[in-house]
Amino acid sequence: MRRSGRARWRADEVSLTLDRPWALAVAVGFGLVAIYPWLIYPAVLRAVTWRVRGVQHRDPEEWPSITVLVAARNEEAHIVARVENILARDYPRDRLSIVCVSDGSDDGTDQLFREAARPLGDRATLVRQPVQLGKSAALQVGWREVQSDVVVLTDANAHFEPGTLRALARPFSDPRVGAVAGVKRIRVPEDASTHEAGEGAYWHFESRLRADESRLGLCQSADGACWAVRRTLWDGSGPRGRFADDLWGALEVQRQGYRVEATLDAVASEDAAASLSAEVQRKRRTQYGLLLLLPHLGWMLMPSRWRSLWCFVSHKVLRLATPWALVGHVVALAVADGVWSVIAVAEALVAAGLMAIAAGGTATSRRMRVLTDGGYFLIALIGPAIACLDAAWALVRRDPGESAWQPGAHR
Repeated sequence: MRRSGRARWRADEVSLTLDRPWALAVAVGFGLVAIYPWLIYPAVLRAVTWRVRGVQHRDPEEWPSITVLVAARNEEAHIVARVENILARDYPRDRLSIVCVSDGSDDGTDQLFREAARPLGDRATLVRQPVQLGKSAALQVGWREVQSDVVVLTDANAHFEPGTLRALARPFSDPRVGAVAGVKRIRVPEDASTHEAGEGAYWHFESRLRADESRLGLCQSADGACWAVRRTLWDGSGPRGRFADDLWGALEVQRQGYRVEATLDAVASEDAAASLSAEVQRKRRTQYGLLLLLPHLGWMLMPSRWRSLWCFVSHKVLRLATPWALVGHVVALAVADGVWSVIAVAEALVAAGLMAIAAGGTATSRRMRVLTDGGYFLIALIGPAIACLDAAWALVRRDPGESAWQPGAHR
């Protein structure tokens, strides 16, 4: 009789699970949405492009004239090293200019720039904005001083690795190329905190994805620390308010029918954000800029631009849906009951544990790095989505503070 009761209990539990097959189907659907921009899209992109040979650009007979444009806000701790780093690169000195826009700086940034850039003579320009107007406004003001063929945009706290300026300028020998994105590399010290180690892994993943998109000439965005654009294709302007200049500039070039490429040979290194809160604040600014751009991307709906639409939605938009899809996935598994509810609880606990590890402490071993990288990726999933809601609310309120710009704190 006990065996019969136990068999009846098992049959009842199986029946309970089968009574809700829709819940399992919903869980699978949410799961696919969650992993699509991080696993499926990169895999499909690699499969589509693995036979597409990237264009091999050779050194031009005459290098294009370039202007390195830097927007700075109270960067006295970095501006001298930034100028010296640019001058130390192996780009022909007579083809190089620097424009620095001081965005209402009230420290020693202006004077330090003048002294450091003195070797360039009249090819070094300081533009001072007496009041802080924001990075986007600073770039537009600086653009008016540019006369070169190519504009290289960078941050005051970045550091170009050797060969970076040549790597950014080389593809412009091809008239089809309108913009070139370099690589942002996070300096990860041996005593790195867990979020610093995770941020470095995230940017490595992002750089490889952009390189694959580049094979189609559809790199979806650049990084403000290291990218270049033809001066005639963009004037630094964009939608009202503070927009994501590196994203908007790349998409504007695509809209005009030019290629946007990425090169792994152009590298700008930066320290990681000083804390997770600083990184979240940076993501909030990024999502605010992304929301401003969306109403201006109707050109992607043209049938001939389907590849641009696919890459943009896969790379930028669906990432914002990832955390909500993960929540839906776990809830649907719990509703499915049976062993699936146990799996749902296990998934939630593992995710919470990884994020807790990534939120603090030091990555002291390779095994720990694997855990912290996983935790940081989960935070990277959740942060932009929450930041997007926050930025949307700021847009609704027309928060004027969003036009302001404060450089992120670094280690």
